Amino acid sequence: MKSFVFQLKSQINQRDFKITFALLCLMSIGAVLLNCIKAYGINYMRVRSAADNFLLCAPSSRAIMMIFSLLFPLIAATLGSGYRKNNEKKGDGLFSLLRMNRRQYIVGNAVAVVLITTVSILFILILNQLLCCIAFPIEGFDNRFGISVYAKAMTYDKNLLFDYWQINNPYVYNLLYSVIISVLAGGIALLTYGLELYDIFEKLKPIHISIIIFVFFMFIMIISHNLNIPLLSYLSYVEVNHNISFSSYLIFVSAIYVIGIALSLKGCNRYEYI
Repeated sequence: MKSFVFQLKSQINQRDFKITFALLCLMSIGAVLLNCIKAYGINYMRVRSAADNFLLCAPSSRAIMMIFSLLFPLIAATLGSGYRKNNEKKGDGLFSLLRMNRRQYIVGNAVAVVLITTVSILFILILNQLLCCIAFPIEGFDNRFGISVYAKAMTYDKNLLFDYWQINNPYVYNLLYSVIISVLAGGIALLTYGLELYDIFEKLKPIHISIIIFVFFMFIMIISHNLNIPLLSYLSYVEVNHNISFSSYLIFVSAIYVIGIALSLKGCNRYEYI
């Protein structure tokens, strides 16, 4: 347990993580400020609720949301990148190798990368929602769809992910999306970590590996768009109101985690027992 706590602290202390997390905080707080500026001085009846001003939903901060969703693979990869390489260059990784075989070392680092990345994204999204709850009414008379509140139930579409909750409880809807996005980010971080274990990427800097992951997901997204297969696009799960099922999400995320785990376990072979 002490070794795992050390691994968690070590990742948090990485420069790549600190810079990326700081930028995420700016995006989260900046989105709330944009919504406040847009709502300032207008009639209270036209102020949207805190749920509709959430980062993933609010029209006023759509620019920030577009940046977040487009760069999502790069953000997730960067949060977990550099952990192994930077530690081993400084010698810090040797501490966690004591009394630990190579599989325990790799698995411990991989779990730390997934956990920190998942929690970081979830924290940023929940922070945004809490700030919205402070700045905006819990129950708003207007919404991002621009329709009457009493007529909102008529817009229900069973093909949209979590749309039942969007109608009945938008706060649960926002929380569910926050969770699935965070879990997806953890999978991308694990995939990045797995690639770092191979000699072919030894000379590349962590940011270069993150860019490779980003280009890969962008390539898959373009193929998904051209072939009209939304299941393959990460944007289908990062952006709201996509015609996608939860089973599709499970397939997509499971595939990423399986590949990440396979790469990590195979990468154990380059380490000797201590």
